[in-house]
Amino acid sequence: MISYEKKSAPNKNYKRRAGKSVRLWLLVSLLITLLAAVVLLNPTANEIINAGSEVQRIVKAGTGYQLATAEQSDVYPLGSFHIRIEQGGLLYLDGKGREQAWHETNLLVAQIIGSAEDYLIIGDSESSKFVVAQESGVIFSDNVTSRAVGADLAGEDLVVLDQGQDSKGEIRYYDLMQKELKFTLKFQDSGYPILARLVPGERALDILILNTDRVDPVTLIQRYGLDGKLRGEVQLTGYYGSFIHSSDSVIAYSDTNIAAVNMETGEITGFDAPAGFSHIVADRSGTILLGDVPGGDESWHMRFSGSENTAAASIPLLTAAPAAADGWLLVPAGNELLLYDLADLILISSESFPSPLRQIWLAKGGRLLVITADEVIPYLVN
Repeated sequence: MISYEKKSAPNKNYKRRAGKSVRLWLLVSLLITLLAAVVLLNPTANEIINAGSEVQRIVKAGTGYQLATAEQSDVYPLGSFHIRIEQGGLLYLDGKGREQAWHETNLLVAQIIGSAEDYLIIGDSESSKFVVAQESGVIFSDNVTSRAVGADLAGEDLVVLDQGQDSKGEIRYYDLMQKELKFTLKFQDSGYPILARLVPGERALDILILNTDRVDPVTLIQRYGLDGKLRGEVQLTGYYGSFIHSSDSVIAYSDTNIAAVNMETGEITGFDAPAGFSHIVADRSGTILLGDVPGGDESWHMRFSGSENTAAASIPLLTAAPAAADGWLLVPAGNELLLYDLADLILISSESFPSPLRQIWLAKGGRLLVITADEVIPYLVN
């Protein structure tokens, strides 16, 4: 005899819930697939996503202080102080603008000829004297042959550019540990030295020299060891007015020309400067060019690789010099301060101010000093 087991009728509510779960899973899977397709097909999607999830990375580090006059906006950060250059000396202020110290320089008409987060080098357009100031005060001074018009300092190594009296210019190298002038390079036939900088991570200095004795001007870059001996020379056709060090290269530039130079091999890669080019900044993340769109009301930035220029991207109009450090690029644009990630040039954050920005100072570790038309405010970039 065959018997049959009776089964219970299906639960209709369970079926409906299961069906809804499957449909929801399919919908989520479809959305993820569509988002992945958008990112792959649209290179700017990342920027859009990042902009939508902007986080605050420019944070106030104090209340700062008001400026009584426009002249007081010439403030230079030096360690934990703000320095204001006065007649005959340096006024040291704290983060609230209160006077903390006075250090005499006895300079007649002082002018900054070199600066970084831990030093100021100040020359005198009316005399041959210059001074080196650090957080502790004036640590060194000397007189050159004519006028000190440029300088660079790294550790205890100091180079000073003297416009020269019986030559086309001089480069003086000092050992500040011993407070001693070690050697002087005088330039005659080779041309006029217009810039000298110490080579990061090496016991050497690079000098930019302009030779105008020929029909077509020639620019030289000479590398000297800190023993005063010439180690190498590269010749560039045309005029180049400045240079920076970026990775293993020297990037020389003017309004119209840019050249990436390998001083070890002598290899040169030259470019026409983009229209409106005005600024170049570099840090561990690379080298960035910035400029204004000719005839327009906006600026641009682009990455410079040393082998080719990438496409420029539009940014709000630059109204003061940009700054870069620790992988960040800060762009002053009117009353706005824009923060970009140097690695991919994506806008990360921004800060608004009641008055236009005059200048910004960005130091390693994210210490930022913002100077507007009305106040001085410390910030941190994190």
